[in-house]
Amino acid sequence: MRTVAGDFAVKRMVVNAHRPEFADNVEAAFGVKWRAWNSGVPMPEPIAVDGRVLLRDGGDLYRANRWVDGQPGQATVRQAAELLAGIHAAGRPRLQGTPDTCWNGDRWGDALGRLARRVAGHPSRTLVVDSHRDLDRKNTLRSWDGRLMAVDWDAAGPISAIHEAVGLALDWADRDPDAFRAAIVTYELHSRLTVPAEPWIFGGWVVAQGGWLDYNADDSRADNSRADNSRADNSRADNSRDDFSAEANCGGDEYNTGHSRDHRNGVNANEHCRAGRDADEHCRAGGDADEHCRAGGDADEHCRAGGDADEHCRAGGDADEHCRAGDTADENGSEGQVAATRARLDQLAETLDDLLIRLARRPARPAS
Repeated sequence: MRTVAGDFAVKRMVVNAHRPEFADNVEAAFGVKWRAWNSGVPMPEPIAVDGRVLLRDGGDLYRANRWVDGQPGQATVRQAAELLAGIHAAGRPRLQGTPDTCWNGDRWGDALGRLARRVAGHPSRTLVVDSHRDLDRKNTLRSWDGRLMAVDWDAAGPISAIHEAVGLALDWADRDPDAFRAAIVTYELHSRLTVPAEPWIFGGWVVAQGGWLDYNADDSRADNSRADNSRADNSRADNSRDDFSAEANCGGDEYNTGHSRDHRNGVNANEHCRAGRDADEHCRAGGDADEHCRAGGDADEHCRAGGDADEHCRAGGDADEHCRAGDTADENGSEGQVAATRARLDQLAETLDDLLIRLARRPARPAS
């Protein structure tokens, strides 16, 4: 939106905006973002009125950021780790009980069952910070002046600093063990923290990925079951044309009422949130479709799962650029998510010992 006061990205809140707790969740996440902004963390300037981010116009809720031209995801693992360290420094660090990192991977075979058990142990207390909690490539923006910015803070909240740093290193390294170690070394340099070379540090990432894997596997089976039931009902209807009735052809309603399959391109926040996280905050695909589109564009036409267009793109930029790198329509479906997520977990199961050895051999952090 262009005004005499400048250009702004205005977002109409759509997914779950009707839920009673929605506004409080958004304002809580904004509080984390606002403190980070005031501490100098690079991001598009958030707009608040009387300390609140949401504005109501009629029956709709809106929020805004100052418009920034840039490219999403254009950064190295070291730059992302440095950005995360800055967010953590602004996140009111405090010692708290370590979050539970238990996930039962036995249904996926011995390797993932062993991985889950191996990373489940953890110290009783760890450093917790208020942080972004979703700093993958699609949620960063390289501005015209070269700064790497953090965008899409809807998932912001408290998290174990070590778990988030390791999760970022895994996600940004894209299975490159040297890049993983580089991210950890950079994070330690800028945060002044030490990431121990111990299996528990991977627990947060494994729980999140494992929960996502379980959900999509169950969702895929439910879809297949509904499709089979629908086909069976239609077949019975075809064979009963002489005695056709609404009852004979009700399979679609019976098995599909209230269950939209729009999660292929726009995931429901109640169902597709990351494991252990609040649905209003952690929904990936389909969360806030208005942000995935070009200014004035239609959400259904311009979006794939992921991203936040009005913070990520140049004016008039293509919404496809705001999507998760490498995602396709098939990959965003439940079966595609199962395959991709299991591959990530299998990769960690195979390389965990190597990553721990690389961390143990990393250069010592310079003394303060």
